[in-house]
Amino acid sequence: MPTTRCFYSFVGCMFIFFGLAGTDGWAQSRLIITLKDSLGNPLKDGVVMLQPSADITIASRVTKRDFAVQQIDREFVPRITVTGVGANVTFPNRDAVQHSVYSFSKAKAFEIPIYAGKSPQTITLDKAGLVTLGCNIHDWMVGYILIVDTPIAEVSAADGKVVVSDLPLGKYTLRVWHPQLKSGEVSEPLDVSASAQNIEVKVNLNPFRVRKKPARDSDVY
Repeated sequence: MPTTRCFYSFVGCMFIFFGLAGTDGWAQSRLIITLKDSLGNPLKDGVVMLQPSADITIASRVTKRDFAVQQIDREFVPRITVTGVGANVTFPNRDAVQHSVYSFSKAKAFEIPIYAGKSPQTITLDKAGLVTLGCNIHDWMVGYILIVDTPIAEVSAADGKVVVSDLPLGKYTLRVWHPQLKSGEVSEPLDVSASAQNIEVKVNLNPFRVRKKPARDSDVY
């Protein structure tokens, strides 16, 4: 029988189901982590983070290179980005209309006045945490930059899966973030003790209303 764990927080419950495949004593493991909502549907755009215990050394696999969050068809693209501390981000506007990008987040607050075309500023992300992006002109636009201090962090695909290979055996903290976890994230201890493990994580999400953008030919924006 799989082991079931439940993590309670202000935002709900995280169930973890473990399925082990192989215990042949390999020094490293391959994890397949599947995120699901409380109804069992695959959860896209969740961020899985693994923090190893003090006795495990892992070189960071999280990129710190410069990147761009574009505005395309009055949306932030990509909607969710994971990066490391110290990366630089720009916000090129690919639309025919102007945008004004801002963040009031503790991890990085800034405001770029109305502009078109090339990003007028480069923002350095010098602190771990969540940066929520908005546009002063188009208030339905929202994007997220998660600046992590863990060596491993991946965004779940449409099937809810994150695959982590070559992971040293030992104890970790498994952390999961998603935009609908409004308090930030949920976490649970994880013992990586087999050469292959399938882990299913179920989270209860807070529903939120998403304002839809007007039609492209609208005179409103």
